[in-house]
Amino acid sequence: MIYDGNDLSAVLTVEDVSRPVMPPVSGGALEPLEIKVIVRLSAPAVGHREQKAALEAKRRMAATALYRDGPRPLVLPDAPDVRLMAELSGATDLERVGYTASAELTFRCEDPVAYGATRKKAVDGSGTLNVGGNWPTRPRVSVYAGSPSATVAVDGKALRLTGIPDGEGPVLVDCGAETATKGGEDVAVSILSDFFELSPGRHAATCTAPAEFEWEERWL
Repeated sequence: MIYDGNDLSAVLTVEDVSRPVMPPVSGGALEPLEIKVIVRLSAPAVGHREQKAALEAKRRMAATALYRDGPRPLVLPDAPDVRLMAELSGATDLERVGYTASAELTFRCEDPVAYGATRKKAVDGSGTLNVGGNWPTRPRVSVYAGSPSATVAVDGKALRLTGIPDGEGPVLVDCGAETATKGGEDVAVSILSDFFELSPGRHAATCTAPAEFEWEERWL
């Protein structure tokens, strides 16, 4: 198990992962997802008191590794190619047997759709975006504009940038956050613009300035 970029295999072993076929649905919208993970801590030591102390030390290490003040990327061994934004929401008591102990962890994912591979595509004039996964994703676009305005379009839906400040570096467009900035300064976006959502499949992209699209594949 990898949580917040940390491989926890030296602290605990995942014995089982229990997750539903898909997240709950209410009113046509996906609800938060809960995943149950059975883990085992192991701390061999000679003597009963030493065993208890060694397991307690492992418990503290596990608690430190698992506590976060918000969702963090979680990669589980049953699906090593994707990550969920998860937060530990519950844990059962440790069941101690000798120098090992097991417990059930519950992770809550407010965003129930997993993130897969990151893809990039440079477009100069026109190009095709091949989007994998099985759920829509919102890209980030770096636009290397040499004038005060630029337009990027996907499948005919245009994003128009105006009042681009001078200076080196691209305009950074985040379609998920619906923002456009350059050097930390906001860039105006036409009121008629669309921040793109890319469904799985092929998309035609055009731009008046060189641009690079970046997105994560999303998996339900």
